[in-house]
Amino acid sequence: MKRFTCLLFLMLVICIASSAQITNKILGLTLGVSTKIQVLQAISDNKLQIRERGTDIIACTSNSFEFGGYSWSFITFNFYKGKLYAIAFLTDRYPTCRENFSGLTIALKEKYEKYLTRNDSYGNGDRWVEYDDGKTTVSLSFDFRNNRYNGGLLYCDKRLMDMKSQKDKSEL
Repeated sequence: MKRFTCLLFLMLVICIASSAQITNKILGLTLGVSTKIQVLQAISDNKLQIRERGTDIIACTSNSFEFGGYSWSFITFNFYKGKLYAIAFLTDRYPTCRENFSGLTIALKEKYEKYLTRNDSYGNGDRWVEYDDGKTTVSLSFDFRNNRYNGGLLYCDKRLMDMKSQKDKSEL
């Protein structure tokens, strides 16, 4: 009986420990690990067009790029100390951005509800939803600015994002 109880307890611990964490692997890239060379290969593999390439960012465009079951117009890859720390999927096509936001709100809630850290609605219709598991942050936004609707899905490596934020603040 003691052995059975210990085995049951061990299985429970394993189930809890293996519960769905926020993915840090996107487009075959790993946040906090992948390099610019690997990102450039993923850009080529996904037939994205590079619009801007800087030291810490690569911005791409696409007429019909699909991720997570939704269509995106722009994808940005952000780097800190040579490592990929953020990927943003963006669209300014209406009603695409509204549809993306509505569908993704439901999908992310079903998958990551226990990691919800922010769910803000503003009087002008803007929305911001954020999930954080301590390692990866995923944010979903919908807003209207400059006479355009904008929708975005952002995945960040929390450790590198915090390091970059501290560096940026130290420059002030």
